[in-house]
Amino acid sequence: MKRRDAVKGIILFSLGTGIIYSCKDKYQAIRDLGLKHFEPVTKELDLIDQLSRMIVPLQSIPELVNHTPLPFMFTMLDDVYKPIDRDAFLNGYQNFDQVAEDMTGTKFRKMKEEDAAAFISRFNSKEEGLDKDMQKFYDIVKGESLRYLKTSEYYQRKINYYEMAPGRFKGDVLISELKNANEI
Repeated sequence: MKRRDAVKGIILFSLGTGIIYSCKDKYQAIRDLGLKHFEPVTKELDLIDQLSRMIVPLQSIPELVNHTPLPFMFTMLDDVYKPIDRDAFLNGYQNFDQVAEDMTGTKFRKMKEEDAAAFISRFNSKEEGLDKDMQKFYDIVKGESLRYLKTSEYYQRKINYYEMAPGRFKGDVLISELKNANEI
C-alpha cells in the first residue's frame, strides 16, 4: 500500500468517525462550549428546546429548520448574565417540568401542543402567583430565542434589509421632486 493511500484512508476514517460521533448526540455542540456555570443534561436540553420552539417556531422557516437557539442561549447566559439570573435560570429549567405538573397535572414534555401553549401563555401574561424563578427562566428563554432569530443571517438578509448610512445614491432626481420634511 502506498503511503498516500494510507494517509488518505486515515483521514477519511477520522472524518467519518467524527461525523458518526457528532450525529449520536444532537446537543454535543452545547457540551463542547466549555460552559463554566452550566452542565445541562439531555432531558433538560430537550425541555428548553421544546419551550424555545413553541415561543419562536424557527422550524416554520425553511432556511432555519435545523437551527436551535440553545448554543447561543447558553453562551449568553454563561458570559453576559448576572449570577442571580443564571441561578434563576438553572432553578427554572431543572424544576419546570415539576411546576407544570403541579399546575396542570401533566409534565410539560408530555403535554399536547395546545395545552402547552395555554400553559406558557400564563407566563406571557405574567400571571400572579407564578414562581419568580420560573418567570425569569421563561423570560430568558423567550428573550434569547428572539435575539437569536433577530441576529441570524436569514433575518438580517431577508427581513431586516440594511443599507449603509448615506443610503442609495439617486443621481437623476429632479430638484422639483425633492420635498422638505416640514412640507409633508
